[in-house]
Amino acid sequence: MVGEAVAHSLTPALTMILARHLFCLAWVWCVLYGTLPKISGGAQHAAPLQAPPLFGFAQSLFDEGEYYRAIGEFQRFLFFYPGHPLISEAQLRIGMAFFCGERWLQAFEVFRHVAQSTPGTSIGQAAALWMAETRARGGDHARAIHLYADVINRYPGTAASERAAYLIGWSYVRQRQWDEARRALAAIAEESPYHSSAQRLAAALDPPPPFPQRSPTLARVFAMALPGAGQLYAGNPLDGMIGLGVHGALTAGTTGAVLAGLEVAAALGAFFAWGFYRAQLADAAASARAFNSQAEEHFLAQLATQERIFLSAQPLSIHCAPVSHSPG
Repeated sequence: MVGEAVAHSLTPALTMILARHLFCLAWVWCVLYGTLPKISGGAQHAAPLQAPPLFGFAQSLFDEGEYYRAIGEFQRFLFFYPGHPLISEAQLRIGMAFFCGERWLQAFEVFRHVAQSTPGTSIGQAAALWMAETRARGGDHARAIHLYADVINRYPGTAASERAAYLIGWSYVRQRQWDEARRALAAIAEESPYHSSAQRLAAALDPPPPFPQRSPTLARVFAMALPGAGQLYAGNPLDGMIGLGVHGALTAGTTGAVLAGLEVAAALGAFFAWGFYRAQLADAAASARAFNSQAEEHFLAQLATQERIFLSAQPLSIHCAPVSHSPG
């Protein structure tokens, strides 16, 4: 009788403990999978693929330009959902977050991992294309051309290969290799969605416009004859006037010290005047090169503005928002 009473008194306690355990298990399931399993008619049915809330939160950070926070949330997603079908896309978006944050090396390594782990898929193609684009944005256009060609060879006839062929032409343009750029763009097939843009670019480069030029050698000669004149020739009048004034003041001061018999002051004046004179020679040549580069950059900017729709047609419709720099 005593045993039965004890058992009867323990039954509610055991029931409560069991209920608490079941509740905890259900809560853990919700955290890991976003929802409880749905069972209907005695059989479990597979629910359609949905992105877990954590993935959506990471994507919202990406869309807002919070790239470094987005990377952390996507990495949390990879940790908590190691077998989820969106794993490859999350990895790709980590690479895009590095890309949009201008971390070219990290972005390239992530894209390479995704391209190698998902060959033959749309995500793998996008990753291979973004590998090349990362090199191009980092300034290594020669390597970018090689990677674009690899995309064309691995994925012939795909949207990725069509875009790669178009961007090869742009890489040549950005290297100022006008003839190679014109040939690459003119070779793009008529059925390519980039054909019209490629034809306009090829026409703009046939021949390339006569850019205004300033000779660095001639700029040095002018600066040698009269400090400041080289900068005036190179289209930098403010620096030219400053150079002319400073050199004149140093020369006058040195001459005055010599006439006054101040040997130490004269020596110091001559030293600084000579150093400034040599600096003017180098600065004049640099100003001429900068003038030439600015003319070409202006031309490239005009082309990029004209063809911005085609340049921004990236795979998976991923676009970079303004960068939000996190503290530290």
